[in-house]
Amino acid sequence: MLKENTNNFLASLSLIKKFLPYTLLVVAIFLILQCGARRNATIREEGLIIGKINFIGNKSIKGSQLKKTMKIIKEGDLYSEYKIKVGLDNIISYYRSKGFFDSKITSQKGKFYPEKNLIDLFFTIEKGERAIIKKITFRGNERIDSKKLFKAVIIYRNEPYDFLKIFTSKYNITSLYAHKGYIYADVTISPEDSFMIDNNLTFIIEEGERVYVKDVKIEGNKSVRRRIIEREILIKPGNFYSPQKVYASQQKIYATGLFDDVKFEIEGVKEKRDDVVVIFRVLEGKTKWISSGLAFQTPNRITMEAGWGHQNLFDNNQSIRINYKYTFNLKKEKWGNLDIYYTEPYLFSTHLKFNLHLFNEREQTIIIEDKRSSTYFSNIYGMTGRIGHSINLSTEIIGELKFKKAFINIIGDYKPETNYLTNSVLFAYSQDTRDNIFNPRKGLLSLTSVEFAGGYFLKGDNHFRRYIQDISWYRRVTRRSVLATKIKIGYTVALTENTGESISVDERFELGGANSLRGYSESSIGVRDIRGKYSGIYLINGGEEFRFPIYKMIGGAVFFDWGGLWLSKEHIKIKGIKVGIGFGLRYNTVIGPMRIDYGYRLTDRSENYKGNLYLAIGNAF
Repeated sequence: MLKENTNNFLASLSLIKKFLPYTLLVVAIFLILQCGARRNATIREEGLIIGKINFIGNKSIKGSQLKKTMKIIKEGDLYSEYKIKVGLDNIISYYRSKGFFDSKITSQKGKFYPEKNLIDLFFTIEKGERAIIKKITFRGNERIDSKKLFKAVIIYRNEPYDFLKIFTSKYNITSLYAHKGYIYADVTISPEDSFMIDNNLTFIIEEGERVYVKDVKIEGNKSVRRRIIEREILIKPGNFYSPQKVYASQQKIYATGLFDDVKFEIEGVKEKRDDVVVIFRVLEGKTKWISSGLAFQTPNRITMEAGWGHQNLFDNNQSIRINYKYTFNLKKEKWGNLDIYYTEPYLFSTHLKFNLHLFNEREQTIIIEDKRSSTYFSNIYGMTGRIGHSINLSTEIIGELKFKKAFINIIGDYKPETNYLTNSVLFAYSQDTRDNIFNPRKGLLSLTSVEFAGGYFLKGDNHFRRYIQDISWYRRVTRRSVLATKIKIGYTVALTENTGESISVDERFELGGANSLRGYSESSIGVRDIRGKYSGIYLINGGEEFRFPIYKMIGGAVFFDWGGLWLSKEHIKIKGIKVGIGFGLRYNTVIGPMRIDYGYRLTDRSENYKGNLYLAIGNAF
């Protein structure tokens, strides 16, 4: 037995000696690979950069959206196992919010570029089937029936599960209850586990008790009478509490123009009392003001402007504004405009708003045609009376009556003396959702109007119908930059003759200049009239302006303006559209920007044309 064991040992030893070199080689290779792996780990710790992040199997959701969803890590960041794990968890959560409850990451791979110290990442996603809502129900609603609640829901049966739509629906239901005074109502939804069993989406509602207003207080007013503020407040003691009415009251108080700031506080909400006290705190502003301004338009046109106003006339929120603008150039041409505005916010103690506008416009310009020189004089004066009724905070219907007399005289051999009387009535629909009337960052300003002049009842020298649609739209691009869009269409129908010549020059549209189409001079587009200007009765004008901050109160803008103006339908052509582009600087103030714009027209350029420079106050639109 001992001899047999000895022979086995000697055989094993011989075998080891025979394969020892190969064994040592394998061990050496293993150690080298281990050392190489440790070196790669060291590279990651010392700054391995993520190159491209790629997704495989994401047919339902774009890769760009998934990269945003990761949040904690992105392309170009340092490689981090922890951040990648959190980012992938965020992606799975996003998939689940879209109804892919069985989604998972099935593969994670990387492609390493040692020379760049860079790694591309590849993630394979298995999304699974998307859950479909088979039924929507409500539970706990006693004071609002299910039919009304369904109108607040923005997700429907047979639609895919979508948490964002469900969350918005919850908010809408809560707001609906709050609008009816149930401000403590709580809305939850059936848990995901419950939903996955029968695909039944249930909104569970705890309505709570209705909350009433015990008292409404006003604090901070010193010179402004309490009654002026009270008539703007929509919620009264004894009413059930409505957040919408409180917010609307805050906006109406601020819209009087008498206050620099308006805030409110609700006493009793934190304690969840069933009766609360609404407190409005106001900070009074200046009710009187004086303004002045200077504007310039190349080549040599200078405008000076001065104004005075009182926002609380007779201590009853009536306002008056007087403004005079004088323009001249080196050719001894001059323009003078006087405007007086009076506003009565509550006509005869009703909710009708009354505006009276008195105006006088004088002009003296030189006309040169066929080497002959004439001087054009005009003196236009008149008044408009306007009554408006607010449908809500942003919408108003308007009726306006206008009487205007225009005295026109050409000294020379061009045209004889002429007088025009225009009597008209206008009806308009206005919508204004801008967040700031002087320097808006978001919102819409829209005016739709139809005007009737002359005819059997109004008489006068001008007889026409005029339709105008004017829209300005503002939206944020970034936190402080804004894209503004404008489109205006004007259409006039002459009632006595088929041509636009029957309408006097003071009632025609004009186009060109700092506020309509930059790159062109004022009133330089259309058909030449007796004033030596250009005008028409068919108008289209639009523009895009991108406004962005530069430094503190200084901003910049780039713009694209376009438009056309014609005197007859037969001449309306796409080729007649004029185009101007340019850029400018802005100095932003509380009453709007002071701006310098350089406009360059892309149409009708002459050999010596170098563009137009404008100095003005306020945005172009």
